Amino acid sequence: MGYLIDANVLSELRKPKRAEQVAGWFRATESAQLYTSVLVMAELRRGSLLIRRRDPLSADRLDAWISDLRVPRKGWDERNRSGRAP
Repeated sequence: MGYLIDANVLSELRKPKRAEQVAGWFRATESAQLYTSVLVMAELRRGSLLIRRRDPLSADRLDAWISDLRVPRKGWDERNRSGRAP
C-alpha cells in the first residue's frame, strides 16, 4: 500500500513545532510507501518563490530541502536515459 503525501503534510514536517501525530505517522511509515506528485512539487516551488520576496535565505533553505525530495515514477528504470518512464 502507498500513501500520496500532499503539500500540507510536507509543510507540517518542516515546522519547528510540528504536530507530533503527523511526525509520528511519518516516522512509522516505510519510505517506500510514501509518494508525492509533481503538482505538490510545483506547489512547494511556488511557495519558495513567494517566500523569496521577503526572505531569500529561507527560500534558499526551502529550495535545498525540495531538491532532496524524490518523485518516484512507476516503472522508472535508471537505464532509461530518454527521461521518459517506460
